[in-house]
Amino acid sequence: MHSPKDRGEEKALSWPLWITYLILLAVGVPWYWPEGSTTLWFGLPAWAVTAMVASAAISLLTAVALWHPWPGESDSQGEEEDQTP
Repeated sequence: MHSPKDRGEEKALSWPLWITYLILLAVGVPWYWPEGSTTLWFGLPAWAVTAMVASAAISLLTAVALWHPWPGESDSQGEEEDQTP
């Protein structure tokens, strides 16, 4: 059973993750680029490069978030299940 302190830590850890997702989403959607912008980066429109970089950052953030155990989950749970008859 989780203590109230554990639940508070879970909430505290999830807010920076969600805020980072929202910022990357806002940067990745090219709504703020001028309609007739002809700026090129690496031979592509700047808005397309920005969208691709933001998409890669969101993918990396998701991979890192899923690499770590979920809040409240410990690495020893699998060992406990193996020990039961």
